[in-house]
Amino acid sequence: MKKFFLIGFSLIAATLQAQITVSTNGNVISNGQVFAFNTTAIASELPFRVANNTSEPIFLKLKMTNMTNTTGSSVQFCFGVCLYNVSAGLLVPPSFPIEIAPGDITPNGDHFWNSNAGDGINYPIEYTLTFVQTTDEGVYVGDLLSFKYQYNPNLSVGPISDLARMGITVQQTKIKNAVDIESQEPTLMEVFSLTGQSLRHATINGQQSVDLSGLATGAYLLHFTSKTGAQANIRIIKE
Repeated sequence: MKKFFLIGFSLIAATLQAQITVSTNGNVISNGQVFAFNTTAIASELPFRVANNTSEPIFLKLKMTNMTNTTGSSVQFCFGVCLYNVSAGLLVPPSFPIEIAPGDITPNGDHFWNSNAGDGINYPIEYTLTFVQTTDEGVYVGDLLSFKYQYNPNLSVGPISDLARMGITVQQTKIKNAVDIESQEPTLMEVFSLTGQSLRHATINGQQSVDLSGLATGAYLLHFTSKTGAQANIRIIKE
């Protein structure tokens, strides 16, 4: 019975998510995706549009599900209307939901943007946003899709010496399908696009070859974080 319930729950969740497609600059946002930025400038604004994949009108709000290392000030939290101070649990629009007709997509203009530089110590600043389906009167129906927005001023390209101090060696900065890395202790590695989108992550311990064959050709940022919180970065080119 428990197994049937879990399977049923997964199917319901997948069905709910399939009702909408959320995109940013033409790229589809997946459930749980992380968008990371190292600036509070306009370049860190994350625009999005929502398409209704069903044959019926759908009613949505955007929820600030969770926040970390921030008071919620100095943001633009825009879905239909814009709010500039947020707190966990806040919904936008605060009154009636956004109605999207069958097969329609929301217009340009909706976005999230953090311009709060934080306290200079505690990073990343992180926001979890969730698209919530409601009735036409705003009564909660279910969560559809969540994504995370992060600001971390330490997410920048550093010198090779930073890697050496962490005991990390990246064997090549121009790759075809994989990057070979050696780390003297378990270290988290994340692969970011130059727009700040988190694409891959792996734990490096000893000598390891990380498969990046699924990525398009271009430049990427490898970001390393040790158990002690030390961080370093290096840019690579996938040919």
